[in-house]
Amino acid sequence: MNRKEIPQYILTRISRAVEIQKKEGFSGIKKRIQEHFLQVHLIVLSLNSDAVAPPPRLEVVPQNSRKSGVSDRLEFLQVTIQDQNELEELTQIDEWKISKSESLSRLEDGWRCYVAINQGRIVASAWIRLGKNFYDDYLKREFVLGTDESYLWRVFTIPDYRGKGVQFGLLQHIVHNLINKDGVKNILVIVRGNNKAMIRTLTGIGFVTAGRLGFYELFQVRMQYMTGNTFKHTKKRCYVVYR
Repeated sequence: MNRKEIPQYILTRISRAVEIQKKEGFSGIKKRIQEHFLQVHLIVLSLNSDAVAPPPRLEVVPQNSRKSGVSDRLEFLQVTIQDQNELEELTQIDEWKISKSESLSRLEDGWRCYVAINQGRIVASAWIRLGKNFYDDYLKREFVLGTDESYLWRVFTIPDYRGKGVQFGLLQHIVHNLINKDGVKNILVIVRGNNKAMIRTLTGIGFVTAGRLGFYELFQVRMQYMTGNTFKHTKKRCYVVYR
């Protein structure tokens, strides 16, 4: 590769590195690298439709229940654009602070939102992308889904209901709807490796580790990677982008 084939952005960074080395030595370069180096590594789990067990009938006791021993059955709802009250409530409790306008945009774009309700309040939620491409703002890359695939995103349970089987029940409800009503053959989800509770819930339903993905980034040059038997329709798996 000759100089003309090297992107100007890289040439500028090399020139800057030479200047730092002259003034501060290699310790200065090392310091800059440590300040700007970023890496993210995630696990991809998948669920094949053949691995799903029948969903249980679920009973949930809220942490702050006034009557000890009183339990209320968990209800599930697919939120639509018309469900303005539910969208307002979701906006208030959402851990990722997704705005109502963004939720509406996603619903209009074909995303699905499911919630678990107990004692008249939303206690958990999850989003689904069914058979369409989507762009992940955090990873800054596009994923391609097959017509019989779906992607599980932003699963959340409010603090008072964590560890009580709410998330498990909601996910089983979603999984059975996708498989039995929509004919989905494969469900994918991306999880951080240290999110042990989420991984335990998913594997309890039938999900298995299918691959890994993430990126390395230095001075706004990002190397994206994806490994394993996952997101089969996403052909662009390992590549470099200049941000």
